[in-house]
Amino acid sequence: MGSIDAIVRRRGLCLLVVGVFLAQARQTRADTAGPIVEVSPPAPETPPVVGPPPVPVRPIQRDPDESLAVKQIGMGLLTLGAMGLLGYGMFVAADRWDSTDLAYASLGLGVVAPAAVGIAVCEVGAGSKLYDGRCVPTVGGAYIGALTAIPGTLLGVLASCSSSNSGDDLSGLDDCAIGAIVGGALGYTLGTLVGAYSGWKIFRRPKPGTLRAALF
Repeated sequence: MGSIDAIVRRRGLCLLVVGVFLAQARQTRADTAGPIVEVSPPAPETPPVVGPPPVPVRPIQRDPDESLAVKQIGMGLLTLGAMGLLGYGMFVAADRWDSTDLAYASLGLGVVAPAAVGIAVCEVGAGSKLYDGRCVPTVGGAYIGALTAIPGTLLGVLASCSSSNSGDDLSGLDDCAIGAIVGGALGYTLGTLVGAYSGWKIFRRPKPGTLRAALF
């Protein structure tokens, strides 16, 4: 009986050792293999959206001579106003001192005034960055425009004089005279300014080296 028990114990001990060895081997294999990672298929690539190329923003090009006309008309008006005040002062002085020389001189200023206006307009136009003006046509245009004093005087007379006035009634002559003076002065002023600027603008030429000079 003693030998049988010894054999059973030996077999049990061997089985225990083998079981422990197998368990240790499984644990080592599991640690070496690591966790199982599921690999997902790659997502399909989205094709890039192709659109029109961006349009470059161009800066707004401003005309360098956009305020030149206002300056020319303003300088012409100042010149004409100064000569008008001087002529009026000379006329008043001539009437006060009964001087025919001052009276003729005041009338002479009215003749010379368009030339002064034309020169002033031409000198301001010389500051243009795009055009070269000519002073002779500018002065000529001022004189042509000054002739509108004639129709201006006629319109003033027609607007102020009453059609009921007879030839012997002198009560309305003052109104007619005022109307004629106002109409003539307006026609003279506007015509001289517009004529001078028109003469400069019509006969101007593009400056050399500009695009307008290359085209024209």
